This record gives sequence, C-alpha cells and structure tokens, in this order.
Amino acid sequence: MKKETIGSLLFAAMLFSGCSRGASPQSVNGKYYMGGDDSCIRYRVYDDNRIICIDSDGKDTGYRSAMSNQELQMHMNQKAQNDKALNDLSRQMNETGLKMQEIYAPKNYNMNIYRY
Repeated sequence: MKKETIGSLLFAAMLFSGCSRGASPQSVNGKYYMGGDDSCIRYRVYDDNRIICIDSDGKDTGYRSAMSNQELQMHMNQKAQNDKALNDLSRQMNETGLKMQEIYAPKNYNMNIYRY
C-alpha cells in the first residue's frame, strides 16, 4: 500500500478521535439539550426550555435551548453515520496492518541454531 494511503488513514483516525469532549444530547427534565462539552460540563435550569451552561472553572458560558424532536433525530442519524464511518476506517486499518505483516514479516526460514 502506498505511503499516501497509509498517511490518509492515520490522519482520518486522528481527526475522528479528537482530544476534547464533544457535546451530545443530555436529558434534563424530559427535554434534550446539547451538553457535556468543555464549555458545558455542568448546567443550571433557566426556564422550561433553556439551561445555563457552566465550564470547569465554574463560569457561566451561555444559554442552550432544548432540542426539537427533529434536531434530536438529525443528531442521532449523524452520530450513526459517523460511527459507521469510524468502524469502516478501523476495519480498513486492520486489513492494511495484516497486509503489511504479510509483506514485511520474515518468512519461515530454516535457521540452524547452534550452541556454544
């Protein structure tokens, strides 16, 4: 396999695995809000349809409105697509690793081992 292809696979893996936490739907009083990311690790309920996000320093970072059913469904569909893409990439990287082992691994040589 070409170096460019292997490099592209590794770049994609790093892109998908990011270091910071991403927001995801969080249930609060029967409604869903995007939370759990670095700027919204905690929250306070503001009213029936909004929360106030709080970061790790205890600072308010802004309001977030409740998601509509359509927004929640769109998020879940996108997550399913991303999960499938990541699984496909992982499978492809495993297959590439096996091919690389076949190409570069030493063959079964008959080696005579001598004692001193």
